[in-house]
Amino acid sequence: MLTKVFTYGTLKRGLHNNHIIDESLVENISEAKLEGYVLYYVSGGGFPLIVPEEGKVVHGELFEFKTQDWEQQLERLDALEGYNGKHNDSYNLYNRIKVNVIVDGEEIECWVYEFNYKHNLRLIGERIEDGNFLGPRQNRFSF
Repeated sequence: MLTKVFTYGTLKRGLHNNHIIDESLVENISEAKLEGYVLYYVSGGGFPLIVPEEGKVVHGELFEFKTQDWEQQLERLDALEGYNGKHNDSYNLYNRIKVNVIVDGEEIECWVYEFNYKHNLRLIGERIEDGNFLGPRQNRFSF
């Protein structure tokens, strides 16, 4: 059972949606990077998103969850990210997909929420070139 999730936006520690993550279910948190993706920020919606782009890197955190109550945690994450359980459904804001991230030079398989850009291109916002979402204020964006 895959119980790791790469977060790159508002779910990261210290940001406004981190409360969705039940800390009692977290076994480990590591700094991680996801290669082959670019990060954007939708200022009108107040959220970041990623889409595939070769040669780019997104920085974030890898949360490793305990298997106990994992399904409930995953349901909360899916609800926040607008994922209804069917990949590439036109109603999904994000798709939950398996990717490999890099932690201390090691590739680790995990889930990530990739923006459903095939159906929502109009939402793609401002590009964050360094791939590191620090929050609206630190990235000079406003809600």
